[in-house]
Amino acid sequence: MLPKTIAIAGGTGFVGTALTPKLTAAGWHVRLLTRHPERHRALKVVPEAELVKVNLASDAALERALEGCEAVINLVGILNSRTRDGAEFTTLHAELPARLANAAKKNGATRFAQVSALRADAEKGPSQYLRSKGAGEIALRRAAGQDLALTIFQPSTIYGENDSFTNRFADLLRLPVPFMPLPKPNARFAPVHIDDVANAIVGSIEDPETFGKTFQLCGPQVMSLREVVELIRDALELNRAIIGMPDSLARIQATLLEFVPGKPLSRDNLKSLEVNSICDSNGFERLGITPRAAGTWIPRTVRKTNGLDPFDDYRRTAGRY
Repeated sequence: MLPKTIAIAGGTGFVGTALTPKLTAAGWHVRLLTRHPERHRALKVVPEAELVKVNLASDAALERALEGCEAVINLVGILNSRTRDGAEFTTLHAELPARLANAAKKNGATRFAQVSALRADAEKGPSQYLRSKGAGEIALRRAAGQDLALTIFQPSTIYGENDSFTNRFADLLRLPVPFMPLPKPNARFAPVHIDDVANAIVGSIEDPETFGKTFQLCGPQVMSLREVVELIRDALELNRAIIGMPDSLARIQATLLEFVPGKPLSRDNLKSLEVNSICDSNGFERLGITPRAAGTWIPRTVRKTNGLDPFDDYRRTAGRY
């Protein structure tokens, strides 16, 4: 008997590379949709996984890519738009989920999982990122209708080996200066381990109890941004003072860093930090999962070495889908 096929849009990114082997181990054939399959040859060694080149801007291409799929997972996301008007956020976060759902339904798929963001809100989100994520959820629910069993996941900041969150700060901490200026030092998170997020998704795919529901995913430990950065600093055994920046200076810093390739920090990122990334409900408890504590696990996942360019790793991962 051939395994069932599940497609992942954005599956070659950070979450997708952790999710794919778990899905194949659960008996799925995984179809990874990507613009650049040649960049992700390492995933070809995963049993029951295939890379499929697709133009996400084409509805016809999406329909072809989803032929024979029984389920779809959408992981597509970017931290920053390349245009000031946020058009890329609109295209990828607000519009693509519903287009994927329509293509899935035309191919007879019955299951759809969407990874959104905690505090996504089409109207009240302080940033283009959060508003576009919220708009995508609304459009996706409409498109899914009664024919596509939909589950939405809203994780707090996800960390793990090769993430672009903790390792971005690790690279900044390695710069040969005695202190690190930190914007929004009191912003609060409940960092969640990548494997816990992946386990939640895999466990939900064939569980009717998750159909039509939204799950907030947070780790058990609430931390300020300052505490997270201090944890990373200590794991790297560096002597760096962490100096909180007033918002006025943080905005100037973000404006300047928007011109650095990969945008290590943008003004839209700052606006996202205006709301605390903390769960209102315990999605992991509802799914029967005990998540890892960030204070224990972040030091294990931060890379201990890096190349000559402190932003090199971030450039390679930022904005990829």
